[in-house]
Amino acid sequence: MSAGVLHYHFGSREVLVAELITRNMNELARQRQQRLEPLLVDARPLLRAIVEAMVLPLAEFIIAGDFAGRRYVRFIARLYAERSPILDEVSHHYRSVNQIYFKLLRRALPELDNASLNLRASAANHAMLQSLADMASESRVWVGMAKAQLTSEQQVAKLVDFIVAGLAAPT
Repeated sequence: MSAGVLHYHFGSREVLVAELITRNMNELARQRQQRLEPLLVDARPLLRAIVEAMVLPLAEFIIAGDFAGRRYVRFIARLYAERSPILDEVSHHYRSVNQIYFKLLRRALPELDNASLNLRASAANHAMLQSLADMASESRVWVGMAKAQLTSEQQVAKLVDFIVAGLAAPT
């Protein structure tokens, strides 16, 4: 499409980027919420189930093998890494899912103070997005070796293992 057509339909680049984000984010948020809500009944939910609820919906874009889905994962990871204000603006629509996620993490890891839990949750989010983006792109050396030895599902399971271990590490 020409720049003129895009500007006519969206008005600005920022609006276009926001539309690209929300195109799939609504469904991701719905899937995450659907996986997280049953865990709310547990006084101390399983940490692995919480992490899977956050990782698996996004990982399924990659596992499905759809080019647009892989490109979307890379796009979100890039916006996140660059601390895009557009991503921040759009993410307020999904705050309720993030609040459930943090509430469940708080229950699963009661020994952590809020600062530690926030730092670990942030690191977990970075690890999830960057690792999934690497899986969705042309291989870097280490990712390429993993792809040669493991299925996508096995790679995602190992990512979940890694995140769970990081969140639950001793203080």
